[in-house]
Amino acid sequence: MPYRELEHSADLMLEVTGMDFKDLLYQAFLALNDKLFGDLSNIQPNSSVKFEITGQNKEELLHDMLDEILYRETVLHQIFTRIKIEIQKTKLIIEANYRISNLQPLIEIKGVTYHDLNIEKTAKQMKTRILFDV
Repeated sequence: MPYRELEHSADLMLEVTGMDFKDLLYQAFLALNDKLFGDLSNIQPNSSVKFEITGQNKEELLHDMLDEILYRETVLHQIFTRIKIEIQKTKLIIEANYRISNLQPLIEIKGVTYHDLNIEKTAKQMKTRILFDV
């Protein structure tokens, strides 16, 4: 999986990589789900939802997408198994397959922070560090 956990004194910090911005968003979703629920291969989706995220820049779009997914999964119990991401300048359109489940998270993540949130582009990939409040 193209993420790794970095040491942090009190919270959860992940470094996520992707081939481009769209892949970075998708890999961040997978990383969040992996930390929250582990293996979801046995969860079969039976519903879908479409929602939009708007933001001023890529960091804000990443933050707000993860924050919305975290809310939907931990409060509404919509466990996302797959997402499709469409990027339109300052807007993301997310189509997600999910199943309502009372699956308990492996870790309590309270929120996504903006602390040190920065997306770097190199010749071969994009990379970011995301700090989650736990």
